[in-house]
Amino acid sequence: MTKRKSNNIHLKLRGNVWWYQRRVPKALQKFYPDTATISRSLDTSDVHIARKLRDKINGELAHSALTRTDDDNKRFRELVREMRAEKEINQDWDAWIYPEKLLERGDELTLRAYMTVNGKENYERYYAFTVREALAEWLNRHGVNKSKETQRKVEQSVNLFLEFMDAVDMPINDITRRHAYDFLATIEKAKARATCQAHMSRLKTLWKNTRDLGEVSGENPFEGHSYTSPITNNRKQMFEPHELRKIMELINGESRERQLYIQLALFTGCRLSELGNLKKRHLMEKGGVPYIFIEQGKTSAATRNVPIPRDIASELKVIAEQLDDESPLLGIEGKTFGRWFSVLKTNHITDDSTKSFHSFRGMFITALKRCDIPETITAEIVGHKRGSTMSYGYYAKDNEVQKLSESASKAENYIRTEWLGNKMK
Repeated sequence: MTKRKSNNIHLKLRGNVWWYQRRVPKALQKFYPDTATISRSLDTSDVHIARKLRDKINGELAHSALTRTDDDNKRFRELVREMRAEKEINQDWDAWIYPEKLLERGDELTLRAYMTVNGKENYERYYAFTVREALAEWLNRHGVNKSKETQRKVEQSVNLFLEFMDAVDMPINDITRRHAYDFLATIEKAKARATCQAHMSRLKTLWKNTRDLGEVSGENPFEGHSYTSPITNNRKQMFEPHELRKIMELINGESRERQLYIQLALFTGCRLSELGNLKKRHLMEKGGVPYIFIEQGKTSAATRNVPIPRDIASELKVIAEQLDDESPLLGIEGKTFGRWFSVLKTNHITDDSTKSFHSFRGMFITALKRCDIPETITAEIVGHKRGSTMSYGYYAKDNEVQKLSESASKAENYIRTEWLGNKMK
């Protein structure tokens, strides 16, 4: 018996909401370097609507695959520019072009460029410079000088805008000021002003870079908008001592790697992404002082040497013995751990959104302040912007790391005695 083909291919029901889910087509894999699956909520519980939306997305993907193969869209635009330039100065600009021969050798790209320039049929929209191309250009030109976190946030803004436009991709020249206005109005309903400003700023930068490339012209649609979302204070608050002790009790039964994530954050002030990026080779020691080298961080000031407690360093050395130099030191990706901790915190500690994993960083900084550590030393340890910097590298100077270790140890002792009551393992 022939197996009946399902009408719900690429559809997945999660709860009562249909999702579009499929593997990235081979022809488009280079445009989705960080994922193997395209997944998007269709925001409907009606399977008939979901199928129509599914078919629309499939059509967009098929069109993208046809027009992007082997950088065809880029080559098409180059041909059009060359032909138009020649047409302006030479009335016999197309004397060398024979449509029949182009068809015979399968050069449909050149034929389409020719038809576009001679006015017979305009194919420019099919080969237009797209939003994802703009992202790829920015990443290649400017992203290499930015942190992984900054690159991720720019990609996040692009994905959010395309999701709003209900498109897998789209010509960047099609974006109007009204599109940007409506996008802002939509995200302002759910996001704080600072977050909205950050998304608009990233998209504005992307559009500007595309204009520098000569692929778009005119007014930047993401520039000069006013914001109506309230200015909220999203500053992270510290956990209360009893909350901190409860966290430590809860993680006692968890893996040592998870415990170390929290202990390192609490006693070093490192960000979640910085801990997630740690590799075996970043675990260092100089003059008997153990420290970690933060190679990549949120800003350029984040690159630094951070002393760590000796008991934690001993455990990390045991873990490191089983790893090669490029292996993640804590064995858990930062975002994965962040989601796990968020669930733990919400279920057992508090649903206060101002208290999160980042609160540990604030607690360490507060402890340094209460121990009267000079602000310049604090800035060096936690990676804040400072007037002068150390000469960073894998190998710190003896006096440098010793000085930082002495200050960090004071904060560590304060946290253990005043907030944890010496209840640390």
